[in-house]
Amino acid sequence: MLIPRYIFTNDFVELKPLFEAQPHKEIQLKTGDFLWQPDEHVQYINYIESGIARTYLVHESGRRKIISYHGSGTIFPGFHELEFKIEQTLVTEAITPMKIWRFSRDEFGQLMDAYPQINKYMLNSYARYINLLLFEIAHQEYNSGFVRVCNVILLLHNAQSEVGQGILVFSQEELAELVGMSRVNLTRHIGRLREEGIIDTARREIKILNIQTLMRYCSGETRLD
Repeated sequence: MLIPRYIFTNDFVELKPLFEAQPHKEIQLKTGDFLWQPDEHVQYINYIESGIARTYLVHESGRRKIISYHGSGTIFPGFHELEFKIEQTLVTEAITPMKIWRFSRDEFGQLMDAYPQINKYMLNSYARYINLLLFEIAHQEYNSGFVRVCNVILLLHNAQSEVGQGILVFSQEELAELVGMSRVNLTRHIGRLREEGIIDTARREIKILNIQTLMRYCSGETRLD
């Protein structure tokens, strides 16, 4: 049974040889570079060969909400033939150096026609993304602030453990933007977890000391029961 995840990796890794064999443009990105420019519609589909990108939405008020992270072995953005206005409020930037293989939308559409097996991977990728959005709307929206913070820490821990990383490398500001709360409120909840001996924190690091107690504070849809 799958649980929500904010960090997406390896969804398309089995198709890497196929993508590598097709004509594409190899792009090297530095930390802080955008996968596409803000305020423009998505024109390219990227296979992420290495590195990780963060996607966030910028509200009219200037506040931003982090939606997800995409790392190696994933396609981002997913392929579709529509242009949604909300795309112009989405920003995807490299948070580490990245290497991506870039295809135009037309090229990727032709690739999917030629290799129908890609469609299954694309559908599953969208299903995982929709699952995250449903979790955000149907559960996180109604959980207390403390439970929301616990959920996010647990889900980030699960995702990073899959790739062999035991310590969360996130600033409290970034966590606040991911959870969708003020830095002040986040700091209060982090302080409680630290006082109860559940986590330890350092600069841009969170180490889970007692995952069983953390899971007891989380809502059911985040636990691997």
